[in-house]
Amino acid sequence: MIVMVMSSVVLLIYSETHDLGPNALVFEQAVIFLFIVEYILRAWLYSDHHPTLIERYERCDFLNIPFSLTRVLADFAKEKWRYVSSPFAIIDLLAILPGYRPLRLLRVFMIFRLFKLFRYSSSIKVFVDVLSSKRFELYTLAIFFGFLVFIASTALFHFENEKAGGMLTNLYDAAYLAIVTISMVGYGDISPITPQGRFVTIIMIMAGLGVLAFFTSIIVAAFSEKMDNLRENRVYAEIEKCTISSSFVVMDT
Repeated sequence: MIVMVMSSVVLLIYSETHDLGPNALVFEQAVIFLFIVEYILRAWLYSDHHPTLIERYERCDFLNIPFSLTRVLADFAKEKWRYVSSPFAIIDLLAILPGYRPLRLLRVFMIFRLFKLFRYSSSIKVFVDVLSSKRFELYTLAIFFGFLVFIASTALFHFENEKAGGMLTNLYDAAYLAIVTISMVGYGDISPITPQGRFVTIIMIMAGLGVLAFFTSIIVAAFSEKMDNLRENRVYAEIEKCTISSSFVVMDT
């Protein structure tokens, strides 16, 4: 799967400036077919519904109440929707879209094919697990960052629009300047000119330092906790392996 993903991405990038032959198109269609089959199989195997069906039927039979197949199907649909709305399932679905060539705009979803590699790398899975363990903190930080960008972009557009003598022509440019400033990237293509705009920029830089420090502390704390768990699991795995090996030795003797 890793080879298929990387090959399809390379072909899509190459096709931006070169004409691909029929063999490349056949390979792309085969990759899309494989992605679709994988998506359907993962959705089907996400949850085992047979025990639920049997348990509900036996309960209705024991209580002598009518068995409702509609309710069972509704539970099945909820379980499937839980998978379909999961991040990995969304990535798998978006990774299929670049194969629809009549709409060139869908090529932008090519990046989600690289995100599919998260499934097949243990190191990336560990990183995703680390981020998932700090979901509440990251959501809180993202909400604060969103409010900060909205307030800063509104203030910058008010002080740095063209009528006020600035360089901003619309709110999108103001949001771009706010994000670049808060992240302390500073491309320099757009810069504040008015004293009020520069004052807002100073406040944004100070707030950006706090946001980055908070984000770094969350990641470091999450990794330190995860590494301790990984070390413990590795020790337990080594002990179990030694125990199994010693039991085989005893059986041989």
